[in-house]
Amino acid sequence: MVYQILSYYRKVEMNKKYIKILLFFVCIASSSVSQAITLQLSVFENSAGLFSGTVDIYQYDENTVITTFNNTSFENGPVIKSLHFESGVADWLSDPFWSNLDMPGNNVNDIVFEHAKKASGAPGGQSIGWAVSHMKGATSYEIQARPPGPFNGLSGGESLQISWDLSGEYSAFIDDVKYGDARFAAHVLDCEGSNSCSAVTVVPVPAALWLFSSGLLGLIGFSRRKRAC
Repeated sequence: MVYQILSYYRKVEMNKKYIKILLFFVCIASSSVSQAITLQLSVFENSAGLFSGTVDIYQYDENTVITTFNNTSFENGPVIKSLHFESGVADWLSDPFWSNLDMPGNNVNDIVFEHAKKASGAPGGQSIGWAVSHMKGATSYEIQARPPGPFNGLSGGESLQISWDLSGEYSAFIDDVKYGDARFAAHVLDCEGSNSCSAVTVVPVPAALWLFSSGLLGLIGFSRRKRAC
């Protein structure tokens, strides 16, 4: 009887240990998700074909946000010609600055982006209710590859990093991004053959939460195996 009681309390203490470990990973996951987010670029106009891309967002410091547009297509495939920022982005971000240098995988001689003379919005944007607005402190809400686009845009494996001034709380800005009130888009050449396409940001389930879930399952499995032994 005494042995059974002691055995029960050992199991309780072990479960407490597992809970503490899980809470530790939850804290790490929550912190990482609040600091950075990766958005998929989902094609909404024409066929995606061979195009794939992402947008990384993180807070550099209290007043600065960094966005990185990545063309994850294969080399010599689709090329990102222009980047578009919906009016909701202007509520939080202003004065963009970007450099064509210092990004791994970039051919710096072939990436030249500049402010568009007029913000026309992402091609096909009417179908998703895209709102055009002018950026605070900038000439337009759109930047584009200097013509010819196929040569100066973002090819497969290349990225463009943009630094912004942040107005307000970063967490509130990310909430707007998640709820679709502050969207980013790209117009892409040669998505399928010679046909272009347009893509807009979509928020996936944060990777940190998947890691947490798999960690939880792993610990449960470990506990069962130990009990069986």
